[in-house]
Amino acid sequence: MCGRFALALQADEVEQLDGYPALRVERWVHRDRYVPRYNVAPRTHSPVTRARPEGPRFKAEPPTLNTINARAENLEEGGGMWGSIKGRNRCVAVAQGYYEWLKKGTQRAPHFTRHKDRRLMLFAGLYDSATLEGQSEPLWTFTIVTTAASSGLAWLHDRQPVILTSQDALDRWLDTSTQAWDPKLSRLFDPYSDPDAPLEWCASHP
Repeated sequence: MCGRFALALQADEVEQLDGYPALRVERWVHRDRYVPRYNVAPRTHSPVTRARPEGPRFKAEPPTLNTINARAENLEEGGGMWGSIKGRNRCVAVAQGYYEWLKKGTQRAPHFTRHKDRRLMLFAGLYDSATLEGQSEPLWTFTIVTTAASSGLAWLHDRQPVILTSQDALDRWLDTSTQAWDPKLSRLFDPYSDPDAPLEWCASHP
């Protein structure tokens, strides 16, 4: 799973990193509310990117709460808690990398995984919103989609985020024009393997 990740850069630094242009962000909504964090934990605000309903361009969303992960297998099987939003509410979470804990007996050692070239790490995600009683603004939440770990990372954990690296993968995931789930999206859930965007990991202290 991917319970915690890092996005500790200032907003203008995020926009300068390799990988950001592929998102085609038209504007960053509430950019002034963005807070850099080395440890984006569940129920912590972090920006995501989603498709605009009126066109193919994308925009960054308001500060959004990070919630429990969505297993790719559950999206493929249909129904469940994600069934009503997986066709229309897909997004991409932006990170520098993510944390996972290696179990050694009773000890748990945190490790940080990122792209070797330090490009932005882009996770497939789902989002939702609701206006709570007594509130005027909606509460936005998102979840990161996880899949089976690649062979190179299985020693650390049996799950990892669905990482999108190609323009085609990003465009397909963010294309919600049909408002329906396309079974072909399951191809994005294969264990990570992109020789053009290799990963690296190191012991860390989130």
